[in-house]
Formats: sequence, structure tokens, C-alpha cells
Amino acid sequence: MATNPTRQTLLEVGTELINRHGFTATGIEAVLKAADVPKGSFYHHFKSKEDFALAVVDGFASRLEQILRTTLEAEGSPLERLHRFLSDRMDLFVQNRCVRGCLLGNLGQELAASHPRLAARLQEAFDMWCERVADCLREAQARGELRADLPAGALAGFILSGFQGSLLRAKLACSPEPIREFRDTLFATVLHP
Repeated sequence: MATNPTRQTLLEVGTELINRHGFTATGIEAVLKAADVPKGSFYHHFKSKEDFALAVVDGFASRLEQILRTTLEAEGSPLERLHRFLSDRMDLFVQNRCVRGCLLGNLGQELAASHPRLAARLQEAFDMWCERVADCLREAQARGELRADLPAGALAGFILSGFQGSLLRAKLACSPEPIREFRDTLFATVLHP
């Protein structure tokens, strides 16, 4: 199925604006102006701003899953792949001038209590993220690279929570150092063979 170019433009622009300013501060008019499309085009593709945000999250989660699969299912040591994934996320944070965090984490903090449909979709995306990491950890355990007594699913949740927390602190400090500290401590302690 071909993607409608106007819908795709709205989603790309919306993702950028929501990631930069948040859901509440991103008005439909700003998206329309930045995308250079008329208002009717927005409502042709989306019933509401919340439906638009759900589509933004779907697109982001889909791209993230592809990145996770490409990185975590590559050749080599599973723990090296996980280290590379976290390092790549830190590098992306630096490329974005240390001001933009994870769209999923940002929206979760902003909307969890006020938009149950969005909160549920964000939770699904986080669950997918945890499952990809857990698969990588299970592989490390099967290879004898990681203690087998650590439940891979719980450990993946711990890693995701720690990473999201380090990303929040990095945004506040406008520095990648909290992410680096998290990654290095994680591999020196919990993921140390």
C-alpha cells in the first residue's frame, strides 16, 4: 500500500515539532504551516489531534523497532550489540544538540495521565522495546556471556527505565554525560560477565 505524500509530510513535520515542543505546545496550525498544507488536508487524514499523535507514535515506534532489530540482531556478541545501541542513542542525542530526548519518553511524561489511548500505545511501544532487548539478553545468556539467573525480561525493563532516566537527566544538563554514566555503569556492573 502506497503512503499518501501529504499524510507522510504531516507526520514527518508533526514528529519533529512534537519531539521538539511536546504534544500540548504543538498546535495543528503550526503543523499545517510547517508542512505547507491546508487545514482540510489534516482532517482528511486524521480525525483529531490525538489520532494524529497516535499516528506519530506508530511511525516512531516502527522506525525504532527497525533500528532495534538491525542493531540487536546483527552479527557478533549480543552485549556488544546492546552497547552499540545505547552508544548510538547517545550519539543521536549529541547530534540533536543535547536538547531532544526520546519521543516515547517525552510523550509518556507529558500525557500518561490525560490521554489513556496515547498512554496505552506508548506502553505497547515500550513493551516492544523491552522485548527486543530481552531477546538480545537471552542470547547473551545462552552464549554464557551473561549470568543466567537474571530474568531477561526484568533486566530489559531495568535497562529501559535506566536509559530513559539518564536521557531525562541528560536533557536537563544539556550533556550526554548522564547517558554515558548509565551505559558504562550498566556494563561494568549488571552486565559484567
